[in-house]
Amino acid sequence: MWDAVLISQQSALAWAAAQKEPKQCGFDPYTTDTPYEGYWCAELTLHAPSNQWRVLYVTNVVTLERWFNIYNIDRWLGWRKVPLAVAPEVHNFPLADGFTGDIIYYKTQENICTVSGCIYGTFAKDSYISIGYLPEGFHSAHALELPVTASYGVGVRCSVATDGNVTVIIATSGVAYVYLNISFPCT
Repeated sequence: MWDAVLISQQSALAWAAAQKEPKQCGFDPYTTDTPYEGYWCAELTLHAPSNQWRVLYVTNVVTLERWFNIYNIDRWLGWRKVPLAVAPEVHNFPLADGFTGDIIYYKTQENICTVSGCIYGTFAKDSYISIGYLPEGFHSAHALELPVTASYGVGVRCSVATDGNVTVIIATSGVAYVYLNISFPCT
């Protein structure tokens, strides 16, 4: 059973620094010095010698995000988010008409988008060919040009625009397959 109090209208860090034993509590949106405004479940651990080291763990009751802050003798070191091991949701890339292949895309919890797979089509020499668009939420944070590989080991480039347009840039003739494996920060 969780036997704790709700802390309100005071600093979460000041409260934790003043404790003489491990405790659990709740913080409401009026509590200051939390990672951000919200409702939190908190757990304070103390470490020897003389409780000079302590760790305050907080979990947001809505988002389930977990954060911690370490008190080192005389100061708090700053909030750090505990990463969750969340597997990315994988989607099939919507190819433009005239192309076939097996391309997937996904976004990690760190907001890194990856597009990976093989596409088959007609690629003319010296051409910029849009192969499809990534949906909103998977757009590149910046316009990028990245190296990829094509038929017979020919080097080509792939452009990822901030509107989600993925373009293959071909400089040689005879290309039928393009192999993508690109990653970038997304919005």
